[in-house]
Amino acid sequence: MDPSLTSHLPIQCIVPPHMLEAIKLRGDARFKRVAQQMERDCERFRLARQVRVRAEAPEPRAARIKPEREVYDAQHQRRLPGKLARKEGGKRSQDADVNRAYDGAGATFKLYLQVYGRNSLNDSGMKLVSSVHYARSYNNAFWDGRQMVYGDGDGILFRSLTRSLTVIGH
Repeated sequence: MDPSLTSHLPIQCIVPPHMLEAIKLRGDARFKRVAQQMERDCERFRLARQVRVRAEAPEPRAARIKPEREVYDAQHQRRLPGKLARKEGGKRSQDADVNRAYDGAGATFKLYLQVYGRNSLNDSGMKLVSSVHYARSYNNAFWDGRQMVYGDGDGILFRSLTRSLTVIGH
């Protein structure tokens, strides 16, 4: 894998550990369980990402100057990537989360190209893959080493994680 991608892979999900600690300290029993589950998930994703980074070589790709995006609907399951909902050049979806993930990946690609002079995340035209509607009421988003994954939130602590371009560009 490109050294610039492996040298600074985040070790946590989007919701930082200090927020999870605050939820556990101040939340009711339900929120404490949610925060504990999020911690377990983040640890599992971090370990899986480390294994993947060591095991996978980057896909050889011809250089491109346009993004190649795919957005999947995980259909509230924990199996990834899910069902293909939109791909590069495809028409807009009826699903706002699919469109926000697609548009946000495009904005991220544009930032990397125009500001950093990089062709996608790995500077070799890496496909930008996203999955939306991960699990049920999932209060987080994460990079698993291959794609961005977004929960819908529970409507109390968080709403859909695709609503923030900062999260998408993570």
